[in-house]
Amino acid sequence: MPVPFSSEDLGRIFEVRALTRGRSLVLIGAVNVKLDGETIIGTVEDKGVRRIARVTPAAMGRRVVFENRCTCRLVNCPHLAATAFLALDRFPALRRAEQATFLERMSEAPAPEKQRLLVGLEPGMPPDSCFVSFSLVGERTARVEPTNPARILREGTASEAALALAHLLGGGEAARTGV
Repeated sequence: MPVPFSSEDLGRIFEVRALTRGRSLVLIGAVNVKLDGETIIGTVEDKGVRRIARVTPAAMGRRVVFENRCTCRLVNCPHLAATAFLALDRFPALRRAEQATFLERMSEAPAPEKQRLLVGLEPGMPPDSCFVSFSLVGERTARVEPTNPARILREGTASEAALALAHLLGGGEAARTGV
């Protein structure tokens, strides 16, 4: 039986692109795995080509290292990542004690996205010289969500300058405040 490992161990070894593509291959059912002694052997159908990936986890101190080989000849390719991910799901004995399966983690609610505050300044029309607006921008998705000075003051997580500006604008509920 191979050395137990976790998806966090894979995150140290594989680049994000390989991990993402590997997960996609698992989800579309393009991967089959089997154990051969200490080695996990995966057959991966990728873009009409069958690849054979061999993943052998080994303990090195408290860390897990991997000896990887794939018929595509790329180092740490998506086929290797897919093989390792599916092995974690199919063979519970490979998971480290606290490790959840890949599919279980997919069903967990995502962590709230970190947002950054964007302050806009626009020319005004009489009687206002300008308009100040606040928006929250998702750091991962770049989704823009209008907000207002009252919310900024209520949450209190913005920078000191943003909190001071929200206070100076009267802490109102409007997303766009005339000055």
